Amino acid sequence: MKKIEAIIKPFKTEPVKEALTAVGVEGMTLSEVKGFGRQKGHSEIYRGTEYTVDFLPKVKFEMVVPDDRAQRAVEAILSAARTGKIGDGKIFVAEVEEAVRFRKVWGVVTHGNKKFIENGQVYYVDPGKDAESNDGKSSGHPFQSLVR
Repeated sequence: MKKIEAIIKPFKTEPVKEALTAVGVEGMTLSEVKGFGRQKGHSEIYRGTEYTVDFLPKVKFEMVVPDDRAQRAVEAILSAARTGKIGDGKIFVAEVEEAVRFRKVWGVVTHGNKKFIENGQVYYVDPGKDAESNDGKSSGHPFQSLVR
């Protein structure tokens, strides 16, 4: 999996969202951020006084996509967000080792054992044991050997 972070101009938010949805990105997070790059902000005159505006408003998209969709997502962002002018933004792509969903926590390593939590029950992988939850009942879970 890849995590893609794109920092773009605010007025390009809707075109980028539509482009990402069109290439199959199923979820994304949007944040309003401020920052500057090589452009280093700009100067404005307000009531006769000049002010330097260092941090410019931007929008940050974050998403985690399968490896096979990452390139298409980056291309979609580029095509929708690019104006050709300074300050268009940046895209960062990083490898994601693991994703944990709050509803069902999978693959959390604890004391050398893998564990997961489901409906308030904690399960640990222990080869050679029957599958059971921490209430002593059979879990019927895909892990073959679970113990409390």
